[in-house]
Amino acid sequence: FGDDAPRFLDWLAHIEQRPGELPHQCWLHISKEEGTGRNWLSAVIARLWPGNAAVNFDLAGMFKDGYNGTLSRKIIAVVDEIRDGGGSEKWKNADVLKAAITADTRKINPKFGRQFIEFNSCRWLILSNHVEALAVNEADRRFNVVYTEHKPRDSGYYRRLYAAVREPGFIAGVAHFLRTRDLSGFNPFAAPPMTQSKALVIAASRSEADEILADVVNHWPADVIQSSTLGELITGQPGGKITPAHRHALSRRGIKEFGKVRLGGITARVSILRNHERWKEVDASLIRTELSRGPQQPAFGPGGARAYLDNLTAV
Repeated sequence: FGDDAPRFLDWLAHIEQRPGELPHQCWLHISKEEGTGRNWLSAVIARLWPGNAAVNFDLAGMFKDGYNGTLSRKIIAVVDEIRDGGGSEKWKNADVLKAAITADTRKINPKFGRQFIEFNSCRWLILSNHVEALAVNEADRRFNVVYTEHKPRDSGYYRRLYAAVREPGFIAGVAHFLRTRDLSGFNPFAAPPMTQSKALVIAASRSEADEILADVVNHWPADVIQSSTLGELITGQPGGKITPAHRHALSRRGIKEFGKVRLGGITARVSILRNHERWKEVDASLIRTELSRGPQQPAFGPGGARAYLDNLTAV
């Protein structure tokens, strides 16, 4: 965990000292190398809290079929491998995981048996070898992220570690270390910091539409834009339509629909790029004035709206 080790140890110690207090943050650890000892960490956690740790939890399976029975009465879930950040359902799955991380109560859905509700105090430690592990956006307040390219150590190092984990006295020592760790500076409800590692995961989560819309929000000369222009910008095609998948990207960028406005004898849909509170209930004449600050279709010239946006971002 490198420089993040003290924060991670605080997080683990919080489980030992206050197991019923659910923190609103979890850990995602990404290693480009195999064999660095993360299975050893899972083995320690399984022995620290036997019966209360869901080690080797199948998160991808939960996303697929909704079964989560093995989470019942658990205070920590360890996911050994996940690569969901590039899939078509990634943002839907991200919402499912967010609820699992933060909800005070949760629905347990066993594969065989009745569903039931229980108090939720389950923390999440997610391990992956891929930077596309999970979909994470810039507004996230849940994930601590560690990304490491450290090489595995010598075989003797791991022999000593795995010999230790089989010793009850070693596990008791770890428990004592966590139980007596000073947590006066640890806030379990604080948002995790935006680290370089987290920025890598966020960048890997972005689709082409996310990248384009980020440029639109940051550089478009007006606070509002015709929705048809947004469709062209996202698809790269004149007359391109905004799909339901695109609407998720619009929402992530804070772009909201204003409604219909009469423009030169036609009715056009308009979206608000920035300062939503300022524009959401203004008179249509003010929207038309604001629209005039930017070019309107079909006056973009060669290359269309994409070329115009590229020129804006290059300035």
